[in-house]
Amino acid sequence: MELKSPEQKLRAFVIFAFFMKKPKIEYPDFWEYKIIGQSRRELKEAAAEVITDRAYKFYFSRKSKKGKYISANVETKVFSESERNSIFSAFSRHPKVKVVF
Repeated sequence: MELKSPEQKLRAFVIFAFFMKKPKIEYPDFWEYKIIGQSRRELKEAAAEVITDRAYKFYFSRKSKKGKYISANVETKVFSESERNSIFSAFSRHPKVKVVF
């Protein structure tokens, strides 16, 4: 895709800068993961299987328009970036979690 107009170039630069900017997070910190799956039970089980060594808060947030998917928020205290990323990866690999943010 060729960026021709100045507006297209500016938009591309802003998007690039946004994603290249690493947020400054001071640890320990509470981090919230949003997980999406197909049933309440499966999401509760996924959270319990991924976060086994600490307390966490779990609550459901929304259902998809047709009711096929449901989302939940899982909040826990993380002590480092690698730990935060490790939990994210574990949710990503979990067979009952379709999407994680």
